[in-house]
Amino acid sequence: MKLTTFCGHLVPLLDMPMSDFTELQRALKEQSPHFNPEDKLNKAIRAYAEEAGISFDPNLLKGKAGPGGGIELDAFRAAFFLLAVTLNGPRKNSSTATWLTWHLNQEGSELSGWGDNWKPTIKLCPFTGQHLFGEALKKIIEDGSLAARVNEVRVASDLTAEIHYDNGNISKFEKSYRDTSPHLYRLAVVNGMVWQAAAELVKREG
Repeated sequence: MKLTTFCGHLVPLLDMPMSDFTELQRALKEQSPHFNPEDKLNKAIRAYAEEAGISFDPNLLKGKAGPGGGIELDAFRAAFFLLAVTLNGPRKNSSTATWLTWHLNQEGSELSGWGDNWKPTIKLCPFTGQHLFGEALKKIIEDGSLAARVNEVRVASDLTAEIHYDNGNISKFEKSYRDTSPHLYRLAVVNGMVWQAAAELVKREG
């Protein structure tokens, strides 16, 4: 299945016009081959991805050209694209904003500190067993039994996120650095039915 077909299935679920998905897909494709290697934020993200053993492919949304081309759907691309849809920010920043949100850490993790005796603390999501928010979303899409237990996924513009599951449990994610929370931020909520549908669509491809 191509990513464009996946988007077609999202249209009735999210009550969004296909043109919105097409515009976002185009923006991500244009940005994916050139995450600016000199940008401080991208340098930090790449360094963390390498340290955590997570693949960083700047061409992950670059499809094949010509007949039969396009972007093939898998759990990683489905999760990445759904996260980009959820963020729904300025198109010029779509790839970087999505990748940054992907790398939110499980609440309670301490990845930087000081002193000879300091050691990092890596917390795992109690629902998926993953440390990073994006990897947790990918795990949900890979595992239909997990997807069926998701009530909703919340992503806020203050760089926090939550996975609500089993009618009352919450797995929380946050950025690794401390700063002042903004006085105004927006929250996007995606119903569990959407994640269940995404898991089923990816399963068909498997």
